[in-house]
Amino acid sequence: MGLTFQVGAADQVLLEPAASSVARQLEKRYPGSGAERSERDLWSSLELGWSGWQALQERVNAEVGAGGAPHFLSMEAWCGAYLPTTLEPATVEADGGDTPLSVASLPALVQELQRFGSASGLPTDPAGLQALADKYEDDDLCDDDMDLQTYAQLLQGALIAADRKQPLWVIK
Repeated sequence: MGLTFQVGAADQVLLEPAASSVARQLEKRYPGSGAERSERDLWSSLELGWSGWQALQERVNAEVGAGGAPHFLSMEAWCGAYLPTTLEPATVEADGGDTPLSVASLPALVQELQRFGSASGLPTDPAGLQALADKYEDDDLCDDDMDLQTYAQLLQGALIAADRKQPLWVIK
C-alpha cells in the first residue's frame, strides 16, 4: 500500500472504534475540526510512493528552511491530520489507538506549500497542480520526481480540505 491523502471525516478514513474516538478527541480539543461525520464524499489523492514524503520534506527544508514550513515538516507520513483551524503542531491520544495522531494546521500547511511552490517555480493553483499531477500518470514517468508528485497531490488535497473545512488525513 502506498501513500495517499484523504479529505473527509474521521469515520470515512478510520475504522471503528478508532474513528469515533479520534473524532471526539479532535472536536474536544479543536472545536470545528471537521472530523465529525460528513455527507460529502471522501476525496482521495492518487497513490504515491512512500519515498515522496521524505523527498518533499527535504526539498522544502532546503528551499524555505524549517522555520518556513513548521507544519508540513512536523508530520510523518503515516498517522496525522491537518485540521482546518489555527493550532500549533501537536499529538492527540485516542482511546484504543496504539499510535498518537499528529495534528497541525491546514491553513498553515496551505501557506507553507504555496510559499515553497512559488519559490521553486511550481504551480500553486488547482489547474496547474492537476497538470503537474497528470504529467506523472504516464507509465514512463510514474517513478520519477516523487517529491513533485507528492507536492502536487498534497497541495491539491490541502486546497480541497480548506474549501470543505475538513481535515486532510495522512494515514497509512
